[in-house]
Amino acid sequence: MAISNGLITDLVARDRRGEDIEDIAAAHNQVYLVLSDIWLVAYENQYPLMGNPKVMVAKVIWDTIIYWAVPGLLFFHDKLRRLGESPRAFGNLQRTWELHTRVQQFLREWHAVDCEPASDTFADPYSLLDWIVDLHNGMAAGLPDEELEDQFTKNVILLEQLAGQLVTTVIDQLTAQGIAPAQVDRWNADELLQEVVARFREYEVINPIDSAWITLGSEPAAVAS
Repeated sequence: MAISNGLITDLVARDRRGEDIEDIAAAHNQVYLVLSDIWLVAYENQYPLMGNPKVMVAKVIWDTIIYWAVPGLLFFHDKLRRLGESPRAFGNLQRTWELHTRVQQFLREWHAVDCEPASDTFADPYSLLDWIVDLHNGMAAGLPDEELEDQFTKNVILLEQLAGQLVTTVIDQLTAQGIAPAQVDRWNADELLQEVVARFREYEVINPIDSAWITLGSEPAAVAS
């Protein structure tokens, strides 16, 4: 509601100033449609995941960080109504949409082959992930436009790293347990998933992230040699 109202108000204000709003209206519409897809894909066909503690915890954390890293950051910096003026920022939004869509599909695929109860585990994202607080606070950092675009790019890279960590950790766990080898093979052959795995391996050296958000706080299983 806040985003749609903000975009509509911007069009009204521009029109009242005598501006030609045809092109900007088309840009606002495209931004809104992409954001709508990002939101909807988090819910469509995802309700069965609520019965899978491990997958659902990872999903809730992923959905939260992508919200703070992308639409939250852009909204609080009043960037959404100016997104059509920035090919770099709009390109990052498109990257986020493609990544988020594949991660949601990956969560469904993970759930289909690995569903175990976890009755004695409490997962607190703020204790599992120190940097999630930085993403939360970063929404209201008041960055000038150039720094905002740089931060947006950094956030998208972080999301790619996290997606790669998710894929790598799940594959390692299933491989160690001898579970769903055919599904693991399909993931290993997936071009987008392998791109984010490569991103994870590249950035894990300089920005290591605890995998507890994927493993319900436990140490990930080692792959048998």
